[in-house]
Amino acid sequence: MKIFQKRGVAIVILVLAVLLSSAWGLSKKPVVSDLPAGSEKLDDSLETSGFAQFVVDDANILSTKVEDAVSLYNANWDEMIGSILAVVTVNSANDLESLAWDCADALELGENDAILIVDKNAQDYRLIASGTMYDLLAGQSSSFVDNCMASYVGKSDYNSAVANLLNQMHGIISARYQAGSASGDSVGSILIPFLLVLLAAFVIWMILDRIRYRRYQRKYITPGMTTRPAVVYRPIFWGRTYAPRPPAP
Repeated sequence: MKIFQKRGVAIVILVLAVLLSSAWGLSKKPVVSDLPAGSEKLDDSLETSGFAQFVVDDANILSTKVEDAVSLYNANWDEMIGSILAVVTVNSANDLESLAWDCADALELGENDAILIVDKNAQDYRLIASGTMYDLLAGQSSSFVDNCMASYVGKSDYNSAVANLLNQMHGIISARYQAGSASGDSVGSILIPFLLVLLAAFVIWMILDRIRYRRYQRKYITPGMTTRPAVVYRPIFWGRTYAPRPPAP
C-alpha cells in the first residue's frame, strides 16, 4: 500500500514500535525498588527459573512482578551466601508457625534458608529462619520484620510488604557478604606477598648453590681423576656428592 511508503508514516510506525517494545520490557521487569545504600547490586543476568518454585501464591495476592523479584533476590542471595527466602501465601491458617515449618519441609528448604508465610484473611504473617538466615535476622531488632511489612499488610498491600522486606533483607545480606569478602581479601593481601618473597628466596638460593657447585668442580675435580677429592661436595639443590669412577680394566 502506498501509505506505508510515505516517510512520515514510516517514522510514526517506528516510534510506536519502540514505545511498545519499551512498555513490554518494563512490564516484565521485576519490582525492585532502590536498594539500601552500600548494598550489592542485583545481578539480573543470573538464571532465576529454578527459584520460581519457592514462591507459592495460593491466596493470589502477589503480582507476577513481585514473584519475579523474589526469584531474582533468591538467585543473588544463593550466589552470595548460599541462602534463600521462600514466600508462601494462604487464604487462612490456624497456626502460621506450624504451617511455615510444614511448607519449609514440603519445599525442601535447606538448613540455611528462611520462609515467609502470609495469611490473607487474618492479615498476618510469620518469617521462620534457620542457620545463616537465622543468624542474620537475629542480629536485627525484634521488630525488623514488622517494620518492613506491618503498615503495608494493614492496608492489604501485600506486594509492597513483600517487596520492602526483600529490599531490607538484601541490605543485611550484602553487609554480611561484603564483610566475608573483605576478610578473604585481607588474608590474600598478606599470604600472596609472603609466598612471592618465599619463592624469590628459593630461586636465589638455587642460583647461589649452582654457583657454589661450579666453583667446587673447578677447584677440586680434574679430568680423569680417580681418587676421592680432598673436599667432598655436599649439594643442596644442584650437583651430586662426588664419587670417582673406578679405573679402567
